[in-house]
Amino acid sequence: MTDCLTFNSEVIVLSTHIKAKVTKTMTVFVVCLTVIIMSGCTRHNGDIGDLFGEWRLERLTADGQETELYETPDAPLLYTWAFQGNIIRINTIYAHNRVFECFGTWMREDDLLELCFIYHDNLQGTDYLYTPPQAMCFSSDGVTRLHIDRLTGKKMEVSYTSTEGVEYKYYLTHPH
Repeated sequence: MTDCLTFNSEVIVLSTHIKAKVTKTMTVFVVCLTVIIMSGCTRHNGDIGDLFGEWRLERLTADGQETELYETPDAPLLYTWAFQGNIIRINTIYAHNRVFECFGTWMREDDLLELCFIYHDNLQGTDYLYTPPQAMCFSSDGVTRLHIDRLTGKKMEVSYTSTEGVEYKYYLTHPH
């Protein structure tokens, strides 16, 4: 009977030791996994500063006069500019959840924001993906150099003068 009790207590001690070792190993694993996840990048190509995210184009002026961005019956409900990495996406949002996207690249140097829409795909019928909406009044050569007049966490005002001498000013807000 004593041999039986000794054997059972050794099994209990061994079982407790295994449980403790497994618990310790799992704890270390979970902590390491948490550290890896928490240190992950949330912004493709790192932090791009104040421009990151999606901006709403509230209004556009030409030589100080409002343009008709949203006033005509067939006009879009909203234009948005989204910056991530070195990519800009301009969405044109219509009623009934119709969205047209176009993509370009951007570069910022001090108070200059350059938007570039010169890329074209070889697939037929995809040029619209790289051609900004006409209502944006961007430069016809595909490269628009905007001056950053104001940039805060919530508001952005940028402008440029076209080759025809028209000064365009864009007023955007960051809704988040």
